[in-house]
Amino acid sequence: ENNNNNNNHDNNHNCTMGKKSGGRVHMKQKKIPQPTLNPLANLAIPPEEMITFPPKPDPNTSYPWPFNASSQQSRYHVIYPTYLDATKTVKRGRIISRTDAVDRPSVSEIAAAVKHMKLRHVCQPYKGYSRDTESRWENPGRVLVDLRESPGAMKVFKNKKELVRDVARVIPDLEVRKTRLAAEERERLEEAAAERERKRVEAA
Repeated sequence: ENNNNNNNHDNNHNCTMGKKSGGRVHMKQKKIPQPTLNPLANLAIPPEEMITFPPKPDPNTSYPWPFNASSQQSRYHVIYPTYLDATKTVKRGRIISRTDAVDRPSVSEIAAAVKHMKLRHVCQPYKGYSRDTESRWENPGRVLVDLRESPGAMKVFKNKKELVRDVARVIPDLEVRKTRLAAEERERLEEAAAERERKRVEAA
């Protein structure tokens, strides 16, 4: 038993030789510091359970129509979805009357509308509108429209507001919009049915 105690004692301490006094050697004992445990170690998320977010899209991504429509973009007219969104206020950025606007137009619908009108344009789906911060996540993107060099255009526009008004007039009849609204309606009905089923199970 004494040997065990001595071994335990030696494991926890280092011995160093001191000065001689009266013919005897004093042994100084130095305690070995114990490792400090991290109190948050048990809260760490294992790598396999960590959430990995997709890379942020490049805001400079552009899709010109026709292919050579991306030259001299500085003179193009910019259209953000907010400009013709009936759910937005003028203060937030809507530039036409609510009666002329449409509900939640997407950048792809705007691009399809100006293409239908035979206008040279560049679609930038990841640009954000600084005046309407919500649109950066909920409805991003913008379309740059060339009114100077679109020889096949259906009409000549006097200003951007007239252009935006005509774009809003074309959008409701586009197949891309009808498809999106139908998909959103199906999703809404499925969510409502799932909610009713959840309440039924809870009440049972």
